[in-house]
Amino acid sequence: MDDLLDRMRATTRARHAQLESRLGSHERPWTREKYGRLLQMSYAVIAPIEDLVVERLGALVAAPPPATRAERLRADLEDLGHAPRVRAGSPPPRVDSQAAAFGVGYVLQGSLLGGAVIARQVRSDCAGPEIPARYLELYGPDLPKVWLRYCAALNEFGREAAEPERQGAVVAASATFEAFGAALDSGP
Repeated sequence: MDDLLDRMRATTRARHAQLESRLGSHERPWTREKYGRLLQMSYAVIAPIEDLVVERLGALVAAPPPATRAERLRADLEDLGHAPRVRAGSPPPRVDSQAAAFGVGYVLQGSLLGGAVIARQVRSDCAGPEIPARYLELYGPDLPKVWLRYCAALNEFGREAAEPERQGAVVAASATFEAFGAALDSGP
């Protein structure tokens, strides 16, 4: 039996690359506008589903106090002068099972790995530490430990789950990338 993490990576690799390309996350320089677009896209997906994912996976994905992911995103957006919005045209992924929560959580937790790099780049490109990055720096220096803990739990779930649940987790991860793409399409 393959590791569920490996299966998710392989299945979502193309969607992940396409989303990064569309966002221009590998293109420098970062501007405040481009950074705001990234945060707005993230907020549009995360705000409607965060509680559902945390309800099913608990501390494994919960934001550390004092604020939730959505609250951090809202504060970062407001500091940039943007109004946080969830648009009707951006349907969130379904989080109706533990399997789905693991799939969604894979994308949310994994995005913070690249987010930590983006936060450093944005601060450098926009010439200032005052750039708000409460969300992208959610776990701070603990991010590698948090990611490894998530990956271990995901693979443990995969070893114990029946094949339909494993597939459900992979489908949910793909749907999460699609939701981010739809949020990006819905504009600023």
